[in-house]
Amino acid sequence: MSSGEKRRSQSRTPQCHGALVGAGPWGANLARNLHALGALGLVCDEDPGVLQRLGSAYDGLRRTTVFEDVLQDDRTQAVVVAT
Repeated sequence: MSSGEKRRSQSRTPQCHGALVGAGPWGANLARNLHALGALGLVCDEDPGVLQRLGSAYDGLRRTTVFEDVLQDDRTQAVVVAT
């Protein structure tokens, strides 16, 4: 195994707790990548069905339809907006 392969296979310690606003087609891709990095904690979208699907896909993911919840969350250190 090369050093690059070994580096990619190691688990990562989250560097920040991020929130994603907008979970449409681009947002779903961002959610997947942020989750893989261990940096996704909260998703906000106006569609409860989208939030339910993401919650089923990612254990422990907090979800909301209210943008103000993102702004008021003390754990959130970064926000990604997908439009």
